[in-house]
Amino acid sequence: SMQFEYESVLQIKGLLQSHCKGEQCDKTWASCKERLVAIDKTERVNSFVGKYAWQFCGSFVLLIILAGAWARMGNHSRSIDPGQVPTMAGFSTMPAAQADQFGFQKFLRDSWRLNGSYRAVVNGREVICYDLEDGIGRFAVYVVPGVDQLEGACHREVQGRNCYNWVHNGLQYIVIADRDHAELEAIAARINGQP
Repeated sequence: SMQFEYESVLQIKGLLQSHCKGEQCDKTWASCKERLVAIDKTERVNSFVGKYAWQFCGSFVLLIILAGAWARMGNHSRSIDPGQVPTMAGFSTMPAAQADQFGFQKFLRDSWRLNGSYRAVVNGREVICYDLEDGIGRFAVYVVPGVDQLEGACHREVQGRNCYNWVHNGLQYIVIADRDHAELEAIAARINGQP
């Protein structure tokens, strides 16, 4: 019975070999090879990304930090908001030798008197405050070095007092006083060297 089954299988095999011919399907085989190559590439990419994912994330975070630092450095040429500097909190007294670093002696004449000068850092920017007095009363002049462009309005009100804000020769000036805007503009003209 085993012998009979064996011979039957051999006969079927012989019939298949003699009556069936192999089909050549080059198109299908080429498509299969392309798919296998694509699967292999995907496996390699997934392996590479999985292996170096932390490095990619770290590089991306570093790029964000560097872009933020670059943007902050780029903002150093822009003016600061006058509303950030009206109080003396955080300002420290400057030594007399540094008090005239922006040439205030050139316009301290006649009725103008310097009561003191103070330094602080506001949003990472150096700000110098000059506490001045003239025949009308006291006023404060804030100076921010390294400013090329003024952002926002020249005339403002800061904590209930009038403010005049401008840029001259790379310096931002902010004058704050209990005066009308015309008087603040006259102070600005004198600071800019006009009589």
